[in-house]
Amino acid sequence: NMTPREWTELAQLIQRSYSDYDGFVISHGTDTLAYAAAALSCLIQGADKPIVLTGSQLPMQAENSDAKRNLLDAFHAACSTLCGVAVVFCGRIIDGRCAKKVHTRHIDAFRSMGRPDIGSISADGTVVLAAQEESCAPVFFNRMDTAVAAVKLIPALDPDILDFAAQKCRVLIIEGFGTGGLP
Repeated sequence: NMTPREWTELAQLIQRSYSDYDGFVISHGTDTLAYAAAALSCLIQGADKPIVLTGSQLPMQAENSDAKRNLLDAFHAACSTLCGVAVVFCGRIIDGRCAKKVHTRHIDAFRSMGRPDIGSISADGTVVLAAQEESCAPVFFNRMDTAVAAVKLIPALDPDILDFAAQKCRVLIIEGFGTGGLP
């Protein structure tokens, strides 16, 4: 049940501790993990250290749980030369800006949208990273605007819904048809 308030608090905690640690690992529930990774990517820009989010599909005590591997992989990634916010899950290292949960029951639950994974972790803990963007001194932001709505257009959508959302929000994201066509 993480919200922008908790993501902002996490970013502030990382900012206060940034010079004390070489990297950060955050364990997180999987339903909102991709949202948290995207939010932290916006709140902490240009990080020259790893900020790794991970979770598991099955609880640690469950038979065949992915929790131990994902947590261990997250620590391997946090000890690497990785820079910035990333999601580590099922051996994948995904840019925090691109992570999306695509499976609710499968162990390999996350994918990178719009770009390839930024790295991988083998079963023995070896981290392999693709070329990364240049990082510099991190810039931290301390607030998020929650007056945002996303509306998916469907045939025969009542236009009053868009008017209502536009009155209540400062940002309205409209998902159109096909390649973005709007009626």
